[in-house]
Amino acid sequence: MDPPAAKKRALDGAEDAQRVESICVEKFFDAREKEVITLQALLTKAGRNSDNSRKKFCAFQLLPRHLRRRAMSHNPYLVPSPLRGLALKQSRANQPGSAKQVRRRRSRRSKRKASWLETHLWHAKRFKMGRHGKYVIPLKSSSRSRRAAYRDSKSHSVIWDSSFFQLLSVRGTEQNLASLFSSLNVNSEAVLASHKFYHRVAFYRKSTSNSNLWVPIAPVFLHGRRLPSQCLEFWIWVDALALEDVKDAILQNATNIDLSDFVEQWNRYELIGPQSSRILQKILSPVLPESVQLWQKLLSGRPSSAPNNVCLICQVRDPRLLSPSDPPPPSNSGLLSLQELFQHPLWQLHDSAPTWDVDRLALEGLCRLKEHQINARNKTNQDVLSSSCWTVLARLPPENRERVQDAWVLHVPKTWGLVFWKCCVLNGCRPIGYDERLDLMLSSDQLRFPHDYPGTPAHEVYQKNLGEKLNMAWLSKPPAKRVNYAKLSVSSPFTCPWHELAGPAFDGTLSITNTIPSQLYGTNTRKNPLQLVCALLRLPKGGSVITYNARVYDDQDHLLGFVTSGHYSYAWGMATAIAFCRADRIKDLFREKQTTVLVKNASSQFAHSAHITLHPSSTLSS
Repeated sequence: MDPPAAKKRALDGAEDAQRVESICVEKFFDAREKEVITLQALLTKAGRNSDNSRKKFCAFQLLPRHLRRRAMSHNPYLVPSPLRGLALKQSRANQPGSAKQVRRRRSRRSKRKASWLETHLWHAKRFKMGRHGKYVIPLKSSSRSRRAAYRDSKSHSVIWDSSFFQLLSVRGTEQNLASLFSSLNVNSEAVLASHKFYHRVAFYRKSTSNSNLWVPIAPVFLHGRRLPSQCLEFWIWVDALALEDVKDAILQNATNIDLSDFVEQWNRYELIGPQSSRILQKILSPVLPESVQLWQKLLSGRPSSAPNNVCLICQVRDPRLLSPSDPPPPSNSGLLSLQELFQHPLWQLHDSAPTWDVDRLALEGLCRLKEHQINARNKTNQDVLSSSCWTVLARLPPENRERVQDAWVLHVPKTWGLVFWKCCVLNGCRPIGYDERLDLMLSSDQLRFPHDYPGTPAHEVYQKNLGEKLNMAWLSKPPAKRVNYAKLSVSSPFTCPWHELAGPAFDGTLSITNTIPSQLYGTNTRKNPLQLVCALLRLPKGGSVITYNARVYDDQDHLLGFVTSGHYSYAWGMATAIAFCRADRIKDLFREKQTTVLVKNASSQFAHSAHITLHPSSTLSS
């Protein structure tokens, strides 16, 4: 810096300092008195109305601007504590506005058309939700894949909420019930002889055009009891999509039978996996002392120790009041035999258990302990509280290829659903959704409802909705990116054209046969239903996935049937599909000892060689 310039700046700073030291405050204020009076008048005028009355400010408006928040206008507890009293006082003066908001929230809830499960709020935070009839159910997990669900079902335990299954009750004499089940194509002798067991059957109705053929209605689960009046009562668990169809079929074929509807009175959970019995042993503690030993033998053994389809009704303690403890490791010692089961008092209690009285269970549900009571009990370490409920536990047959998988169905009364659900999840069960459960069923070669039940009203609705969804996805693409189905000679790319398989003699009815008789040979010009048989398809070479509405051909390019569901199976390590084919053509195929067919997806121009076998529910007669 130039020395003369620095010297001049230093002299100027000294002169400024002398000027500041010589200022007189009184003279300075007198010189600016008019300016101060004008500023004070402006501030006073800003705080008053036009009538010279003082303005009223909200509590949050008295804060500096950098401390104000928008939420303070409706939540006074966000205002700092020095002004919170004024904010609460001002909010009480605006009570009509808050009451209006409550009324609006209630009206919005009353307009809800869909029904919720008891675990809806728990699932809505963790799953993708979707409609299933009138219910909103969890479809798939938001954080876990389908492969993870399969691994958990194979090595651990998964739980699925199937509470959308509805309960029907039929009561009548043994002869009348035998006639009813026979009219629905059910083995009445086996069901009535073992009425205490949990059976999975399928209801059929006779075709209107041919009384010798059966048309499917829906798969159901049923178990019953014997009444003191020498009558029988059966509970029928049916999917909500087929509830009205099953009720109509029972009423049409019933004679002197009482039909009752217990909709939304029970919660139904399915536990699948080798660790399911150990988890159930943790959360289910019988109240009766004589039932503890049987319960331990039933649940502590390996999956093959408990009899298949066994159904037990037991009163258990509230799982929230149980102390955490690990069950003993599984062992083969002390296996449960059927003779020991039939002689046990718990099995004798089956017919007279309070679970059959739905009104009594509803009253007991009102006496359930609340969450705040459980929390108060845990804080004070008091064991004076007691709570219990009646449950129905049934064991399903194994589903996986090795036939060692453990599968249980737990039924709990209304208002108890979320309690047992949380306890199962906290003890190690991995929750799955509807789509993941369908994948497990396809991996174990089980028919899925309504996907694999063509001819039922529920399948027609499902096929229509799926076709509209696929059509919208196809139209959403640019014309240059769409699949040209006309070039592929596919007339119905989004729904299964059963009329192409039947020919001109098709009357629109689909008949599912479990046995292929020899009299199916020959042509018939009368109007007849289309007789279908279920078959399994597998692609041994892999490299592709069999999709819905894929065509199945023989080696001579004759159309055999259509695929109703297909996916990659983690259990088989290859693409697996379920197809329904014409019964007469399938018999010709197996008579020539051919087990290879061609499968072509609707959107593909190439056909793949697949191995075909009959579904386990179908048999081939001579």
